[in-house]
Amino acid sequence: MLRPPRLRPSFGVESKRESGATTLEPADALEHFDEPETDAAEELFRTVRDLMIRFARTPRKTADVVAHLKVTPPQAKSWLKQLCDERVLDKRPKPVRYSVRQNGLFDKGSK
Repeated sequence: MLRPPRLRPSFGVESKRESGATTLEPADALEHFDEPETDAAEELFRTVRDLMIRFARTPRKTADVVAHLKVTPPQAKSWLKQLCDERVLDKRPKPVRYSVRQNGLFDKGSK
């Protein structure tokens, strides 16, 4: 019994082989996607920071952040820790909640 040919996912532009069969080869136009991953990660985190500044105007639990951003708990915790380290958010104890930091006159980071 003959099986149909296996299809492999591929991105690119079509080209013709000598046999006349059409295949997909990598597109030269996609080369600009080879930029460092840190740029994408930094852009993503800037977006998360902006979203959290709006979302955490009232204290939010980690589970609230997970549901709002639709990410895994470890990812949310990582971003929340980074936002606290940057003094964007305050972490409140028992129950743990996060809210936008209110800069006071005597905060070290205020100008």
